[in-house]
Amino acid sequence: MWRSWRDVPWVADLPTVEERKAWRAALDGILARDPEIVVSGHAIAAWPTDVSSEKYTRDYLAAFDAEAAKASDAKALIVARKKLYPNDAIPISLELGAKVAKGEMAWDE
Repeated sequence: MWRSWRDVPWVADLPTVEERKAWRAALDGILARDPEIVVSGHAIAAWPTDVSSEKYTRDYLAAFDAEAAKASDAKALIVARKKLYPNDAIPISLELGAKVAKGEMAWDE
């Protein structure tokens, strides 16, 4: 589950609500430990080492699932995500994540 600091989480690897809930639960587990330093996977030197990335990702996933439940298709989900996170988007992440979540394409891991 790749995520860059200024981009949205890569959700295409987790096509179901249950899988994304498990990711959020794992993030909640990290946050419950109240760590001073967190080194995220795929981190680069410029990324913060506090819990802000984990909080962002957890909150983003919750918003993603809420919008996915309301969206009629991937296009509607992309529009909703861009409204909620206008500065944090890479087109391929938006497109693939939305299509996989809405069942419009399969994602082979």
